[in-house]
Amino acid sequence: MDLKSLSIYLKSISIDWKLVLPIIIAIVGVIMAHALTIRRERSKFYLECFQNFISPAYFRTLRFLTVKGLPYRFIKDGNTSKDLYDDILGFMENNIKYAPPNVINKLAAVKLHLSLHFTQIDSNSPYLQTVKSDEIALCLVVLKEYKKYCKRIKILNKQTRKDITLLQGLCVMWFFLFTGTNINTADLVFKHKDLIIKNINLKRLSRKSKKFLRNKEIIFHVGDYKKFIEKEIIKKLPAEEALEFQENIN
Repeated sequence: MDLKSLSIYLKSISIDWKLVLPIIIAIVGVIMAHALTIRRERSKFYLECFQNFISPAYFRTLRFLTVKGLPYRFIKDGNTSKDLYDDILGFMENNIKYAPPNVINKLAAVKLHLSLHFTQIDSNSPYLQTVKSDEIALCLVVLKEYKKYCKRIKILNKQTRKDITLLQGLCVMWFFLFTGTNINTADLVFKHKDLIIKNINLKRLSRKSKKFLRNKEIIFHVGDYKKFIEKEIIKKLPAEEALEFQENIN
């Protein structure tokens, strides 16, 4: 068909827009209504998950991190960090239908490591280190999801963002010390958390550990831990607390 014939054919087509336009408008309306319904249902789902899982898990995590590292004699309500950690696990298991995939995966790994550890006769089994690091790893996942859900339901404010950043920094510092030294040294991070937050730039620490917060492995040389402890902790804390870190390292 040449151009002349095509032009004649197109001119011969008569579209009654009075009939077609309402149909187009109706189709667009149905699509928009469907999109809005999906958006409302998604918002409702996020809010339900936040109310029934994320928020309660977050506040249980705060309680755990508050007690973490404190000797039993300093715990007024009688709940040790183990009691509060067990409470977190129990709550998550009972409300798993509201949990995000990240938390479900981490909880499954935690339960597996616990079962492997407690089937060992020797309390110093190779799974012990993994079991202890799972506590803080689970806290990091909860902190990350809380921040994400606050943003989704539009309640994330400057103070909440700051609080989560500081807690993430403490958790990452705990991992550095736990991996490079021992759990007693690492737990001092939470025992002296108020002083550490006051004297140490945890925001900078968190920025440097983005790979860690994204569950990627950070590899250190042996000397890096000593440099980190001396530069970021011992030189910046008051003498008495710095000495406690030093004594546990030695």
